[in-house]
Amino acid sequence: MVYVTGDLHGSFAQLKARVKKLKKQDVLLVCGDFGFLWEGGEKEEKQLERLAKKNVLFLDGTHENFAALAQYPVEPFFGGRAQKLGENLYHLLRGECYTFGDATVFTFGGGETDVDAALEGEQALSAAQPAREEFERGVETLAERERTVDYIVTHEAPAIIRDTLLDSRGGAVNEYLAEIMKRCKFRAWYFGCYHIDRALASTYYALYHSVLPLAGTERFLLPGQEKKVKHAPTPDQKPKKKRKEKEKESEDDYCCQTENRTETD
Repeated sequence: MVYVTGDLHGSFAQLKARVKKLKKQDVLLVCGDFGFLWEGGEKEEKQLERLAKKNVLFLDGTHENFAALAQYPVEPFFGGRAQKLGENLYHLLRGECYTFGDATVFTFGGGETDVDAALEGEQALSAAQPAREEFERGVETLAERERTVDYIVTHEAPAIIRDTLLDSRGGAVNEYLAEIMKRCKFRAWYFGCYHIDRALASTYYALYHSVLPLAGTERFLLPGQEKKVKHAPTPDQKPKKKRKEKEKESEDDYCCQTENRTETD
């Protein structure tokens, strides 16, 4: 099953806290500002290897090392496209739609940022802002789905929702998401970015520490997980040793019954 949560900003302690109650095969979907791919180096590589064993999907936010992220190849992933960073660690791209079990999920990372360019660099700020091609990709993807999906997961919120939370409609990304909000049908919308946990109208969810399940994804497993999930054996699949023991018990019972009848006669 897929569970969705808010920003992590590279905190392994936060990640452990949020997957604590999840089952081994469950998947955590992070709404941006993942932050574990940052400075590079041996220590970070080992941390990514540990992460890859946790079954994690993530959107990019506004605080990412986009240059490092761009080094990973894009590949098909459950009806959309994604970047594989490790065994069970994937970056979900902007404007894509995925089918997780019986649910469809539209994703759109990135967003507006007011971070000082001197801290993260002009290139990072530019990459955080979605490009025109990514906006168009989102429109085309939703059109292919007849503008109907089960869930929308983004880093930023639609302008009207952002205004409700922060008294500010935001910028181009928020207005773009507001158009999607008006034109599409969906069951629920989840977003990170604002570091608060709040539900609005039982449809829009601002996430930070909360970990919420996505109904309809109960049967979803990442590639390779099928072999690791243990199912209860059917009667025909039970160990042969136990079956033979039961057969022998039945034979012994039959012999005893036969001897008793002979003695009586």
